[in-house]
This record gives sequence, C-alpha cells and structure tokens, in this order.
Amino acid sequence: MVDIIERLWEDGVQKSMIQEGQGKLPDFQDGTKVTFHCQTLCNDKENTMLDDSPPCGKPKELIIGKKFKLPLWETILHTMWEEEIAQFCCDVKHVVLYRLLAKSLHNIAASKDPLEGITQMQERNSLGHADLDAL
Repeated sequence: MVDIIERLWEDGVQKSMIQEGQGKLPDFQDGTKVTFHCQTLCNDKENTMLDDSPPCGKPKELIIGKKFKLPLWETILHTMWEEEIAQFCCDVKHVVLYRLLAKSLHNIAASKDPLEGITQMQERNSLGHADLDAL
C-alpha cells in the first residue's frame, strides 16, 4: 500500500483522507467490478464541479483490468478501503482524456450511445456541454 501511494505521489498525485474506511484493503483482481461515487472538480479558484455521481443516485462502475480510459482511477481505487472518502489531486497528464470520458458518461446517463456526438466534436469544436468545452 505504501508503495502505491509513494508511486502516485512521485507521479504527481496527492491523496488526502477525508473519512477513514473500514476492514481490510481490498485486493482487486482483474475482472472485479468496483462501484464508487465520485466528484470531479477543476483545480481552479472556484473548484468548479464537473461531475457528481451521488446526486445522480447511480455510482460509477469500473471493471479492474479492462484498460479503463483513465487508468489513474483504477490505481487510486486500489488505495481505498470500503467506505473511505478521499480526495485525489493530480497533474493534468492523468486526465487528458477526461472530456471524452465525461461525454460518454453523460450519454450513458441519458440512455444514448456512449459514442454519440464524439465524432462531431471535431467539426463543431464542442462536446455539447459547456462545462466540458471549458476544459
């Protein structure tokens, strides 16, 4: 565990504990489905909220080992206990694909094709969501 945290820190990721978890640290094997709530905030003066799963009522889901578009999410989940609440601040290099991922998640939440509108992004220079376009 300490090794993972040290590697994250060296790679530009800081973890801050908000609420301690319980039990043992999970040993997620490839194929394990992990569900979690998350908030995504910009590291700007206002800490602008980009995504917030609790109000949607549906947690995020990730399958370990399936090459998720943001590999950092899988890595940080390996550092968390059940019921833990933590904040992770990371270098932009870890989230360059966030806009496309968020667009896909917005589409899924609206029962649309996850890739709908992605190709038109180049033509209009817009993802159809002002908050994602601002990034």
